[in-house]
Amino acid sequence: MAPAPSRIRLRCLPRRSLFAAVAMLTPGIQPALAADPAWAPTRPVRIVVGAAAGGSTDIVARFVAERLTGPLGQAVVVENRAGASGAIAGEFVTQQPADGHVFMVATGGTHAINPALQPSTAFEPVRDSIGVAGIGRVNHIVVVNPQLPVRSIPELVAYARANPGRVAFGSAGVGGPIHLAGEMFRLRAGADITHVPYRGSGPMVVDLIAGNIQLAFDNLPSSIGAARSGQLRALAVTSEERWPGVPELPTMAEAGMADFVVTSWFGLAARRGTPSPVIDRISAEVAKVLADPAAATRMEQLGALPMPMEAEAFNRFITAEQTRWRTVIQQGGITAN
Repeated sequence: MAPAPSRIRLRCLPRRSLFAAVAMLTPGIQPALAADPAWAPTRPVRIVVGAAAGGSTDIVARFVAERLTGPLGQAVVVENRAGASGAIAGEFVTQQPADGHVFMVATGGTHAINPALQPSTAFEPVRDSIGVAGIGRVNHIVVVNPQLPVRSIPELVAYARANPGRVAFGSAGVGGPIHLAGEMFRLRAGADITHVPYRGSGPMVVDLIAGNIQLAFDNLPSSIGAARSGQLRALAVTSEERWPGVPELPTMAEAGMADFVVTSWFGLAARRGTPSPVIDRISAEVAKVLADPAAATRMEQLGALPMPMEAEAFNRFITAEQTRWRTVIQQGGITAN
């Protein structure tokens, strides 16, 4: 492991000469004080995304990578390794040297849901990785077919309880945040509703508009257009606070369902064992990127918001998300199949 970086930077003398002079003038000084400066990569840095190119997570990862290139003094490139809900990307990163030149995009799926839903995969985030920095989050929106006679969450709960088995909720696939948000609602509402998985949000929204399913907890960017056009009816958002893009919609807590917070989030993670100076440097540089108004503008275009978190806070957040989703999966009897 590299020595810890010096917190004092004096530029009047070359580094070795400076510390030699200080050692002569200061009784008892130890040569170990001559620490290296802040870590910097010595070759191109890779950010591995466990999804195909073109999605919102991939786009934001490329935005961050582009803006890290200058400060780090090396090219920062995005590499897509899709499959197994991100486990393939995670396994690949754990096979690389823990020297700060390969990172991965951590998501709610890869780092919070998969460990409980697919515990037998080769990549285990608690064992194999460490969070580096939070980047962003995408909100979910509760939408129903307009033919469903409900205009609020309390009305939806009452209708679902009064009509067991007659409400079906769609998802973009088994085990994703959209699916688990629906399962959380089923448990909290105490209602008999049916899950119908699709291969992505696109076909799910088509069926929701057609009335083949009645309810979804979709990513906001996928459904907001249909809601604004009247093809769907929006009831609430699942964020902790009202979402800037749809401030007229209440949160689930405001609608009467406390502690119902579900967002799709993403950040950077590294292989466990990566030196602290590396984690600190990348965490600090990502924070600078997210502080730029251009980052908020780009994320808003994708229906996302910045989620700046330094490494320690991001790791606490991941742990809390793992605990929360493990409970939902166990209580709901949800399996990967």
